[in-house]
Amino acid sequence: MNAVECKKVKKQFKEKTVFEELNLKIEAGKIYGLLGRNGSGKTTLMNLITTKYLPTEGEIEVFGEPVYENENVLRKICFMSDYMPAFLNSSVKNLLKDAAAFYDNWDQAYAEKLLQLFQIEKKESYNVLSKGKKTCIGIIIGMASNCELTIFDEIYSGLDAVARQQFYDLILEDYMEKQRTFILSTHLISEMGNLFSDLILIDQGKVLIQGEVEELRTRIYAFSAKPELLEKMNPHTVLKKESFGGTEKRILNGTFTSEELSEYQLQGIKVESLSLQDIFITLTTGEVKE
Repeated sequence: MNAVECKKVKKQFKEKTVFEELNLKIEAGKIYGLLGRNGSGKTTLMNLITTKYLPTEGEIEVFGEPVYENENVLRKICFMSDYMPAFLNSSVKNLLKDAAAFYDNWDQAYAEKLLQLFQIEKKESYNVLSKGKKTCIGIIIGMASNCELTIFDEIYSGLDAVARQQFYDLILEDYMEKQRTFILSTHLISEMGNLFSDLILIDQGKVLIQGEVEELRTRIYAFSAKPELLEKMNPHTVLKKESFGGTEKRILNGTFTSEELSEYQLQGIKVESLSLQDIFITLTTGEVKE
């Protein structure tokens, strides 16, 4: 079952078109990393899914139902970002009370446990909390909501290293137990890469790549050798090409068998796997570099 499906979605703000025709399926029961440079369309996508924006054209379904003006579906979605203006001028106690009234599967005991973990008192005012503690409130509500679709938009940016690791552990523990669908928008690619089961990479309003992380890692490699050796390789899509003296480096996207990679190495071609961050940089830095 799909947690989210976007069908020919167009989103336009006056003269600016963010999405021309977005088609996207997000399967239920996975942890998605949503990646993209600033202005790529990530936040617009999340705002469309959560009905903060309406599409100019097209349809969006969540768990098989239209999301707009559908309270039954909206109660299944929890969206938390690093800035929640609706939380201002409220106490932590009242924020949790409001969340409990809205989310059908709210877990108050879990919320209390997370308050202790992040060392936050219910009597405190949200306004006076540090940026890191405000971030923790978003995490607590997102996790304790038990929503089938939970979206965190850069919520970890205000956390120190210890708190970020605590958050990552919470995501994995919860996912192993309940198989919720998480969408995590982030720029902390190298740090969070091991959390994701799947990846969605958006650039300039288009989905550049989507798929399972492990499958993606086996499709994109860097090959370095003299140009004449690289020319003899089986044809693959060239994502990037760089020259260093008499050596050329090509980053290729394709289907590579272990035997094929071993054969290239025997021919004197250096083969390197890429981190998610390297893949992200390669795919979002424009045309092939000569």
